[in-house]
Amino acid sequence: MANIGDAWHAATSKRVGTAVAGHRKRLGMTAQQLAQRCAELGAPIHRTTITKIENGRPRFDLGELIVLAAALSTTPVTLLYPGPYENEVEVLPGREAPEFQAAQWFSGIEWHSFASIGDSREGSAGWLAATERLGLWRQLAEQKMLRNKAVVRMISDERTDDVASRELIAMHDRVIDDLEAQLGIGNPTSSDVYEYRDGQLRRLDDDDPRRQPAGDPDA
Repeated sequence: MANIGDAWHAATSKRVGTAVAGHRKRLGMTAQQLAQRCAELGAPIHRTTITKIENGRPRFDLGELIVLAAALSTTPVTLLYPGPYENEVEVLPGREAPEFQAAQWFSGIEWHSFASIGDSREGSAGWLAATERLGLWRQLAEQKMLRNKAVVRMISDERTDDVASRELIAMHDRVIDDLEAQLGIGNPTSSDVYEYRDGQLRRLDDDDPRRQPAGDPDA
């Protein structure tokens, strides 16, 4: 008797194979060239194996998915869930959801009830606990990006003495410090503020009063 998940495995493999073929053709590569790129990444996949994957070979391993994604200049999630993202996809055997939700779940961004066993509330709580650290790292990366953008904008606009700009950067610093404390990494940051002086961009000294946010009683 066939395993009830066999059809799901086959459909998943076919979807990945179609995505691999599509990306390979988009890049103008032959199967042999793709095999060579996999070898250059340190994980050779033979040309005939690639052809079998593209034709919907019933099973593939996780290593193949990761290496093929890198060789095709994409990501594993876009091979597994290539879209259209408004369409339904069988995420798990007998469980369908919009493909975008499947991609978000697979990427650890959102939890969805299709992945629950039993009480969905317990499933949600378990997912939140399991992905908490990853979520904190994502928040940290976003805050650092926003802070860098604020610094670049302040410098390019020659507004190094602008109180609002310095307060915005200081706010990002506080959030970054808090996230790093939760993660148990890093050291408290000091707000890097710059000025144009003598035709050059110079970092303000740590004791420069202009580093103090407006309204600071110690300023």
